[in-house]
Amino acid sequence: MNVIIGNKGAGKTALADIIGLCGNSDKTSDFVFLNKFKNTSFARKTFAKLIYRDNVETSQKSLADSVQEKTESVKYLPQSYFENITNEVEKVEKFRLEIENVIFQYLSDVEKMGHKSFKEYRKSLSVIEKSKIEGIQKEISILNSKIISLENRSDSRRVDKLKADLEEKKKSLQEHLKKKPIKAEVQKDSQVVESELEKFEYRLKRLEDFKKDILEELTKIAIKRQKINEFNFELTEKINELKKYISLNMDFLEDVDINPQKLFLYNFNENMLIDKEKGFEIKINRYNQYLDKESQGTEYRGNSLKGKISYCQEKISKILSKESKAVRESKRLENEYNKWELKKEQLTGTVEEPNEDTINYLTREIDYIEKELDRDLAVLENKRKTLSIKIMSEKLTILNKIKVTTNSLQDTLNENRENSIKVINDFFFNLDFSKKFLFEINQRVVSCYKGAVDGQEYLKQLIDNYLSEDSNFSQIDVLLDKLVESLKFVDKGKGKQKTDLSTLVNDRQVLYDYIFGLEYVNNEFDLRLGEKKLEQLSPGERGAVLLIFYLLLDKDISPLLIDQPEDNLDNQSVANILVPYIKRAKKRRQIIMVTHNPNLAVVSDAELVINVSIDKENKNRFSYISGGIESKEINKKIQDILEGTPSAFRIRDSKYHIY
Repeated sequence: MNVIIGNKGAGKTALADIIGLCGNSDKTSDFVFLNKFKNTSFARKTFAKLIYRDNVETSQKSLADSVQEKTESVKYLPQSYFENITNEVEKVEKFRLEIENVIFQYLSDVEKMGHKSFKEYRKSLSVIEKSKIEGIQKEISILNSKIISLENRSDSRRVDKLKADLEEKKKSLQEHLKKKPIKAEVQKDSQVVESELEKFEYRLKRLEDFKKDILEELTKIAIKRQKINEFNFELTEKINELKKYISLNMDFLEDVDINPQKLFLYNFNENMLIDKEKGFEIKINRYNQYLDKESQGTEYRGNSLKGKISYCQEKISKILSKESKAVRESKRLENEYNKWELKKEQLTGTVEEPNEDTINYLTREIDYIEKELDRDLAVLENKRKTLSIKIMSEKLTILNKIKVTTNSLQDTLNENRENSIKVINDFFFNLDFSKKFLFEINQRVVSCYKGAVDGQEYLKQLIDNYLSEDSNFSQIDVLLDKLVESLKFVDKGKGKQKTDLSTLVNDRQVLYDYIFGLEYVNNEFDLRLGEKKLEQLSPGERGAVLLIFYLLLDKDISPLLIDQPEDNLDNQSVANILVPYIKRAKKRRQIIMVTHNPNLAVVSDAELVINVSIDKENKNRFSYISGGIESKEINKKIQDILEGTPSAFRIRDSKYHIY
């Protein structure tokens, strides 16, 4: 172990940054000295290199150079990096990433499967399960749409309006029945006139029905043509996506000796679709030409469809103009009666499929809401919950895979009797859940979530009741039920009162998809120091954990350079944690410590102490001396710099009364 000491401003951090530069450290953004110095002319004129004990040398660099993209030959933890990563109380991702880098070393090359980071590796473990989860989430979203539709149908304001409309329609029907006209027998003219009229009316009806059939067929053909066009476009897109996917995985297929040409054989005959679309286009044009063809003279035979219809209409008009007064009157009465019957049907509606806003529809809808809707809603909600449980099952599969990867790390901790740190593989609730949940809630209306503070506290309590002591989230189904119940009802003291979901929730589709899609349930590993989670650790505790990982668990044997770690630790942690692990770590890798703490320099049994200094009166000339603690010169420097002179140390010693 090597220790670098010196007074403030003596160049300790400068020397550490230079070693980090020559060792290709990836922490360049935290080089406190070099990031200021590298833009000066002195930096461009100053060169450095590292020489290892086996005489291997790094390439010479000027202090203005950037770190090359090569493997780190020195693991460097600058002071500013150490401070930032341990002091981010609210954000633990950088800290977690640093821990993950160490954990990743505990995987064999076979287990790593070519991945470059623990995050990459962890993601690869869950590809199949996440694909299944996405499919289940889509099913849940479809169910949510149906559930929302039923909830909207049973809205109390809508039900009240349906009942009011029904009463109004019944009153209108009663008034309408009072105005029922007399149904008169239709008078007829001579048999010849009636026969002629019936003949042309029959012809006209057949022509109009034929025209209607042509228009319907024309619509069907146009839809088919459009669908052929869309199918061709989408199929081409899918094939291109498949080709792209295969192209992206060519290296993998070659590596496992699979011929992509034989793996996926297909023959896409696009001309078949194009020809079919052209055929439909020809039919459409023919039908349109037939329908649009103008009248061809005044005769029926050989005329166009338009001409035949016009011919029949003229004949009917002429016959009707010759009708007697009695016949016309009887037809008028018949017409009035038919209108009355039509209005009656508009009020009552048909029996089988009544139109909305009719008596039969309103009666049927109210009966369904009052007698059957809740049952159907419960069935859909139960299906939705079952799908959410399936998602949890897939997440459990992922969790079990992750557990296997961290077992060796926990074994190493146990072997070194490090019982304070535990690797935990459990489900975790996303910290953003409350924020996303309450974002969709109108906290101004009456509900369990009314008021920003009270609503937040209610939600927290609800989650804690069912998940705080249950790391397997075995009661997630109960929590889902309680969340839905908390949205639908509010306790008003005298019993539960229904809420108004339409005003309470901004977007129910978004909220329901989020709640039941379980995106907020994370199945990642976590570290605990005692019972504390990563995000609960103080900066000092995070610093202790990070140093334990680098000193005890890091399998890298390259030199480890740490700049003044004691600034982020209390003296007790330095003595109880840092010193013992330094003694273990230095048996397998070189430790270089920049420090002003005597415990690190003396108690850790440093083999070499380097005292640096800068002569500011002599053009900032840098100099150093080095040697073991037993060297009188080095011993004195340690006492002067780290202890504040021998006399100061003796005064403290006498006051402590340590026996």
